[in-house]
Amino acid sequence: MWLLLAAALGFLPRQAAAPQATADAASHLARGDSLSDAHDYNGAIAEYTLAIQLKPDYAEAYNNRGFAWYRKGQAEPAIADFTRAIALRPDYPKAYNSRGVVYMSHGYPSAKAVDDFDRAIALKPDFRYAYINRANARLLSHPQLALADFHHAGTYPERTAAMVIGTVVALLAAIVVVRRHRRRAAVVIAILAAVAAGTAMMAAQSRKAIVAVTPDAVQWFTPPSYTDGRQRAQLVGDSSQRGAWIDRVKISFIVIPAGVPHFVAAKDGPVIVQMSGTGKFQTEYVEK
Repeated sequence: MWLLLAAALGFLPRQAAAPQATADAASHLARGDSLSDAHDYNGAIAEYTLAIQLKPDYAEAYNNRGFAWYRKGQAEPAIADFTRAIALRPDYPKAYNSRGVVYMSHGYPSAKAVDDFDRAIALKPDFRYAYINRANARLLSHPQLALADFHHAGTYPERTAAMVIGTVVALLAAIVVVRRHRRRAAVVIAILAAVAAGTAMMAAQSRKAIVAVTPDAVQWFTPPSYTDGRQRAQLVGDSSQRGAWIDRVKISFIVIPAGVPHFVAAKDGPVIVQMSGTGKFQTEYVEK
């Protein structure tokens, strides 16, 4: 009876506050992601922290805040946040992959990084970034296993290496010809031969790289910064590295925070946007 009276008088906390706090936390998470994409990592960390205060078990906020710490070059708080995200959600492949990246890039034993990449791949067998990261982590200790990981991710570094070595050999041969003959004609012929050899190898590499991809063969994945339902697929090249690339982004319905411009939001079904470029992909926000 006393509980009923207290509730009627408003002395007991109302249960409706929890859904509102969760919604507010999601808004802070979205703002943090937008700031992180714009390279404002201090602002992103502040938003993620507000999200965590509102929702202490918010694994995504811990994971994304860890990524912002990592981009600031601060390994310890990044590892702490990724570890907390894993504790909250043990089946979180992104957090394992991200923590492995910090281990690998800040001088920790490679075995710690490989263990995290192993776990990320076990949880998400098509996690392309985890394969690439694991390949880099064990490139010196287990080159054959690293090459297998690169191949699984759809990259073939040995082809690029062969092209570079062949071009260097051709240039060295050109230098030998120049030194032996000391004639202008010989110089021209030698240089043209080197250029032709390099061009031929590049053309051969390009022919090998041409791949027909059917719609059901497109491998969609979710980058660590995508927390709003978007997915990405890399059709040609690697947009996270240098070189030419073609990507697709699948966008379902997403909520765009106020004041943050975006090029598309889908309501009735997913929209697929194809992008291409050269060099590492990044998002630059501009004023309307």
